[in-house]
Amino acid sequence: MVGATIYFGESIFNADESDNDIYISDRQINNLINSWNIQVGRNPNADELINLINNLIEEEILYREALKLGLEQDDEIIRRRLAQKIIFLKRDVETFTPSDEDLKKFFVQNQSNYVPDDLYTFEHYFFGNNTGAREEAETTLSKLLSGQNLDMGLPFYSGNTFTSHPLQKIEDIFGGEFAKVIDTLDVGRWAGPIQSAFGYHNVMITSIENSKVPSFDAVKNIVLTDYFEANSDKAIKEFMEQIKSEYSVAISPNFEL
Repeated sequence: MVGATIYFGESIFNADESDNDIYISDRQINNLINSWNIQVGRNPNADELINLINNLIEEEILYREALKLGLEQDDEIIRRRLAQKIIFLKRDVETFTPSDEDLKKFFVQNQSNYVPDDLYTFEHYFFGNNTGAREEAETTLSKLLSGQNLDMGLPFYSGNTFTSHPLQKIEDIFGGEFAKVIDTLDVGRWAGPIQSAFGYHNVMITSIENSKVPSFDAVKNIVLTDYFEANSDKAIKEFMEQIKSEYSVAISPNFEL
């Protein structure tokens, strides 16, 4: 490389030195070697390593030239990535291993997050969405309520019986409004007409498996992940509140939406 002073050793670039001085540290070279090894499956030979170092130097020179021209200013992508990077760095700094007592306390405070959904088993008759479908469903509902269990309705693509389905899965199949109504029905009694994304149905819940709070040990790994996430977010929020006081912000008073 010509036109820049290049140093090798433990030092890295020092902002107090000339902007034209570039330091390539042992750590950077080891990172290049490790990255090459991961991609190729072996360490680079001497010529390959020289090419890798030259590419790093050229990248550093181009980066600094871009900074001199102010190309990073008013670039939303660069600004967003830098903001994300400092958040990641802050999360790494704040990471620590909580005790079981801390995790159990967090588990109790957020117990509802770890309770599985109730499971619904139900039967239904489908009447389509054509003219008269609702009236037909109303007519056959009275027969069902009187104990008649005849061959009623139209074929439904997923069948007439659904076993141990959570509400989210019911919503995925029938639509949100249908799932909301299912959640209100009494067990063992026909109800309808209930409208789905496909048409009208008469429905009977045959059983509901009420979910219970799992033991801490059963969900400990999930709790640990959630704990890290929650505390990282808290640390970042506190960090933002702290540094916001160091900035003065002005918004154009002439801007109109």
